[in-house]
Amino acid sequence: MLEFVLLGFVLGVIVTATLFVTQLEHILIFARRIVVDERAPVADPETR
Repeated sequence: MLEFVLLGFVLGVIVTATLFVTQLEHILIFARRIVVDERAPVADPETR
């Protein structure tokens, strides 16, 4: 019985870790888009 509990716990940790990593990738991509959008208007007056 204890083995199944440990197995379920390990699987739960793995699932949460993978979900967190995928969410983190989306957050990083979103943050990069925000940074690019903020840099673009600033770079235009400098080049002009």
